[in-house]
Amino acid sequence: MSDTDLCALDTGFIRCISAALKGETVKAGELCGVDAAELFKLSDSQRMLPLVYEALKDVGAAAFCDGVRCGGEKTCGHRAGAAAFGGSKNADGEAAPNSPRAGAAELRGEGGADAETALLAAGRDVRRQVAAQAVKNEEFRAVYKRLEALCPAPPAILKGQLLDEIYPFRDHRLSGDDDLLALGDSYAACRAALEELGLECGAEDEAAGEAVFTERGSPLKIELHKSCFAPDEALGKKLNETCEKYGADFRRYGDFSAPEESAHLLYLALHAYNHFAASGVGLRQVCDICLWYERYKDSIDTDILCRGLYEAGAALFFAAVLHIGRDMLGIDAPIPEAIRGVYEKTDAAPLLRDILDGGVFGTAEKGRAHSAGVTQNAAASGRVSIAKTLFPPYGYMKKCYPFLKKCPPLLPAAWVGRIFGYLFSRKEAGSARDDWKNARRRTMLINMYTDFEKGRR
Repeated sequence: MSDTDLCALDTGFIRCISAALKGETVKAGELCGVDAAELFKLSDSQRMLPLVYEALKDVGAAAFCDGVRCGGEKTCGHRAGAAAFGGSKNADGEAAPNSPRAGAAELRGEGGADAETALLAAGRDVRRQVAAQAVKNEEFRAVYKRLEALCPAPPAILKGQLLDEIYPFRDHRLSGDDDLLALGDSYAACRAALEELGLECGAEDEAAGEAVFTERGSPLKIELHKSCFAPDEALGKKLNETCEKYGADFRRYGDFSAPEESAHLLYLALHAYNHFAASGVGLRQVCDICLWYERYKDSIDTDILCRGLYEAGAALFFAAVLHIGRDMLGIDAPIPEAIRGVYEKTDAAPLLRDILDGGVFGTAEKGRAHSAGVTQNAAASGRVSIAKTLFPPYGYMKKCYPFLKKCPPLLPAAWVGRIFGYLFSRKEAGSARDDWKNARRRTMLINMYTDFEKGRR
């Protein structure tokens, strides 16, 4: 995969992640031409700041040639390319306000901060983030151990601390919550057990089959799920069918129970694809998938993996993820023979551009969240609909209008309020047009990495 469309900032960020994953550090002058503050801003938007900082711990500011900033034609070319793939520009051609690149100038200040100052600020953030993650990890382990004692059929964990163990530094993989999967009748028992342990159920969505638990005075957040994906969404329903078919068996990983290696890799790929289809996926999810495959390559049943990917329509997406992991990050994840033909034909550059511009789960660009309902349905059906833009499905609307979780019949009223908000607010009307443009643009990208025919070729 060519890196000709990447600017110095992009390649510097990728180089730092690649080095950190191998337990290495970058060399003096290796990031010459990269602005340190912009690098840390981009890293934070991807929730990977601790890894980037780890790659710089030995060399410090010398990596940046004393803070020389990214600029010149290479950067300008990158910005043009970013717009083509839905990058960090709005409809007026200006940098999106939530873009990592737009915010970097603000972080630097008018006078411009040197690399040493940026490193000091990043170091404070990293210590805070890693300390909070360490506390969260230990508290979750304690809760899970007690939960196993209370539940006849303990829940399985998804992602989370299973993935922490495959990184060089377990507390450097930042996560917002820990996911538990409780199938069938075990859901009610696990829900009651969590409450018995003193956790509070802050939100429960019966249609989506999930409940969110928190602990007062703690950063711990646990999401309990009845299924791997939201069954009230078209794409989620399709992905659930695949997971149920190929991922029913659990096994022990040290202190935790979780899907066996092949099923968990399939879940990681489909989970990333689901977020990609909604508003975007981050580089951390690419690392999760490829590192898991690298760690358990001798145990992965590639027949199960590839059958599941093809049936879900996500084989093209998985091939692109492998390209990024292998070619850009240097992760030794195998290429399954069943998708080698797809792998060799897949261009991962547009996906990488979308990943870098969108941040983790696409949160760096506000418009992505607004069009998520449209793009998810496009991924499920292969087409974009203006009707879905005006009248998004319940699964999307309940996230914007929380009252729908308690009273789903009010969905038509929420639609009316949404449309009137667009009509009578200039700002919102503009947002509606932007949402439609963003939905069409991202649908084109989704179509590049989705096999709507399903079934093996």
